Amino acid sequence: STLRVGDIGVAQGSILGPLWYILFTNELPEVVHLEHCPDTRQEQEQEQEQEQEDGQGQEQEQGQDQERVATEAMALLAQSWQPGQLADANWHPAFKMGDVECGSLASYADDSSSTTSDYDIAELASSMKHQYSAVASFLTSSRLQANDSKTHTMLLTTSQLRRSQNLSLTVEIGSVRQKSSQVERLLGLQLHENLKFREYLQDNEKSLIKSLNKRLNALKQIRRVTSFPQRLAIANGIFNSKVIFLISVWGGTEDYLLNSLQIVVNKAMRVICNVGKSVKVEELQRRTKWLSVRQAAAYHSLMTARRILATKQPQYLYQKLSGALQFENDRRHNYGTRHGATTAAPRLALISASWLYRVVEHYRSLPRDIVELRVGLNGDQVYKNLMRKWVISNC
Repeated sequence: STLRVGDIGVAQGSILGPLWYILFTNELPEVVHLEHCPDTRQEQEQEQEQEQEDGQGQEQEQGQDQERVATEAMALLAQSWQPGQLADANWHPAFKMGDVECGSLASYADDSSSTTSDYDIAELASSMKHQYSAVASFLTSSRLQANDSKTHTMLLTTSQLRRSQNLSLTVEIGSVRQKSSQVERLLGLQLHENLKFREYLQDNEKSLIKSLNKRLNALKQIRRVTSFPQRLAIANGIFNSKVIFLISVWGGTEDYLLNSLQIVVNKAMRVICNVGKSVKVEELQRRTKWLSVRQAAAYHSLMTARRILATKQPQYLYQKLSGALQFENDRRHNYGTRHGATTAAPRLALISASWLYRVVEHYRSLPRDIVELRVGLNGDQVYKNLMRKWVISNC
């Protein structure tokens, strides 16, 4: 294509378009905050002034305190900057980001999801209206336009609380009064308002199981004209990759859904190996080197946890995970041996099905040589091999 000058905005269809858009809307996550959200930069300045007043004659202690405050602030706040402002390690966003009280926004290119939490349904509606207005104003100032009709709301809570309190949510989105959706598609995942995954796995017209059955039929069509390595390579590309997509998120779902999915996976392995029902599933897994659905959920959840602990990103998940693991280590040390310590089961099944709870439970049983394996170089591949062996033996 010919070169053209772009005065503003991002050209659609370009390879670097998503990156350019992220740079163009870099401040967007910082914009989404509530009116009562504290100014963290002002708080930090006040803390430093107070430390200077209290630290007269104690210069060494004062320096240590300031370093601690800066370190904690950097761990809590995302690093971003205003257009034209140079990256500065001592600069922080004006407002908390990824905070329950102040609201947050997660962005993937031009797909953004704003979240907030409240015990009062009226306050929640007001907060969401304010967040949308803040985003719309920011986009307008950048000569972009928010699409009211494509902006949807969802009230995420348990089905028990929804029934007991007869909860419903209506939010003003620009010029539209909109009721909360039951199901929304978020980055390829059908998310239900009750935080369940039946819609994504089974019920939706484009559910995972229905999609896999179509791909299974395609594998059957090529079975007689392809060799085992060819069938396996194709199945890894069009079938197994679909199975493990977001499996860390939905891997703790109800057993009957996992069993239904496993049946389809077993059929695919039989087609790949070109064998009948007389061959055991364990042998099929050995030949294809596939994990069961439950094993894959555990493996990819633990690999995700390792990446988060190593990079400390995303910060929200790192804080949650590191805090939960530290609590678990303290509990073991104070109340029992490593393998003998017990803990009460969560009251809600949603908690035990969550990624965080499942990862912490697995970490309780992981051998120390796997947990402490260094990151980088050959350590990552060794970790994958050891983790795979452990998952096959224990999940």
